[in-house]
Amino acid sequence: MQEPEQLPTKTGAFFKGGCGCLLAFVAIAVLALLLGGTAHADPLGIVFLFLIGGGLGLLVRWIYIKGFDAGHKP
Repeated sequence: MQEPEQLPTKTGAFFKGGCGCLLAFVAIAVLALLLGGTAHADPLGIVFLFLIGGGLGLLVRWIYIKGFDAGHKP
């Protein structure tokens, strides 16, 4: 059982979600390059992807915390 101190922080969830979204883009871009296509990302697009991933990370954290709290109610 996890203690409340071990629950993910908002900052950590945002960062992990942002990096995960960027890694997913890189994986898809590499796959496209291997299949003979092209891939392009500009700096603003990379920031936008990071922000989207961070938002998704916060959403997953919120769902996780709700489940954690529900599982610890008497």
